[in-house]
Amino acid sequence: MSKTRFRLVLTSAAIGAAVLVACRGGGDVAQDTPASTHAHQPVAKPAPAPGSIAGFVSTALLGPSVQVSAQQDGVIAATATPNRDTGEFLLPRLAPGHYEVVITAADSAASVVAAVPVAASHSTILSTASAPIMLAPGNTGSIGGRVNLHPAIGKGATVAARQRLADGPTITVKVQGAEPASGAYTLASLPVAPPQLATYGKRLPLVFSASSAATPGRYTVEAAATGYAPKTVDKVDIAMANRSRLNFALVP
Repeated sequence: MSKTRFRLVLTSAAIGAAVLVACRGGGDVAQDTPASTHAHQPVAKPAPAPGSIAGFVSTALLGPSVQVSAQQDGVIAATATPNRDTGEFLLPRLAPGHYEVVITAADSAASVVAAVPVAASHSTILSTASAPIMLAPGNTGSIGGRVNLHPAIGKGATVAARQRLADGPTITVKVQGAEPASGAYTLASLPVAPPQLATYGKRLPLVFSASSAATPGRYTVEAAATGYAPKTVDKVDIAMANRSRLNFALVP
């Protein structure tokens, strides 16, 4: 065997020995992680993409008091003010599910569209520019008073007027913040006439009819503030006269 060939054999043997030592922990060669650490960890599923509800309200009754809201059992998920020139509205960023759409305006009965479906990344259309939702005229009244916080360490009290429809869901007709200093509030332009109700359908225009609310002009009023227990007064009737001095005392 020549000297050159002998050196090559030694070099190859030396490399093999070095690799063997490293694999046995004598070097910095990474070792396989035990199989138990490769167990699949649960991966949180991403939230479904939001959807929206869109439509048009007749411009004949549009004004600064017109409001549109998407609700679930009286809890407001989104609100919108229609475009004053076109009457178009959009209720965006809604989680997939079913909603009630409530439209209110001064000197008008509330209009309610029940069971409106919302799908991910999809806009549900309630009406078109050529056939907008018409608001039925009607008398309105008001409820007012004060919200007192005991102890008076919190702020941001709100008062909501709700109605439970005998042939439909519970809806919030109006929400108003109380004055931070005095606690005074006024829920103005509350409809006395029964709400106009339609159930969602793909065929437009939707057909509205007077809902059989338990008693037109009668509301459940709730006062709430962060850190305090809410309080509710049922059967607040404004059919014959406005209601004032409906006061609330909230405690933690």
